[in-house]
Amino acid sequence: MMTGFFNDGLEKNLGEELQQMLENTDGVGKVKVLVKTNDTKEVTGVLVVCEGGDDKNLVAYITDAINGLLGVPVHKIKVMKMSE
Repeated sequence: MMTGFFNDGLEKNLGEELQQMLENTDGVGKVKVLVKTNDTKEVTGVLVVCEGGDDKNLVAYITDAINGLLGVPVHKIKVMKMSE
């Protein structure tokens, strides 16, 4: 199905843009981002794995930024610490 193809590209582009922005944010460190969308191209979930993922203030900041930028409900955003 072609819709999945377009969603994959959208998910990849959004993930790469978020990754670049977060990597330039103080305290975040290395970042990997996974973005999921539905057939209407609405973002349904975001996973961020970063070196600074154990800092509660940073996690709140990242969560708020994604919520504000993409309109993803906070309960569908997960920020985790990257393994060392």
